[in-house]
Amino acid sequence: MLNSRYLVPHEQQLNQPSRTTVLSARFNEWTLHIQMVFKFSNEKFCRWSCLN
Repeated sequence: MLNSRYLVPHEQQLNQPSRTTVLSARFNEWTLHIQMVFKFSNEKFCRWSCLN
C-alpha cells in the first residue's frame, strides 16, 4: 500500500515535464526568435544605410 501510494505521484512527475522546464524551454525559444529578428533587422538596416 505504501509503495503504490508513493509510486503514483513519482510516475506523474516523470511523465509530465515540470512547469519550470516548460517555462525555460519557451523562454529559450523566445530569446532565439528575438535574436533572429534583431539579426534580420540589423542586416536590412546595414543594406539600407549602405545604399544611401
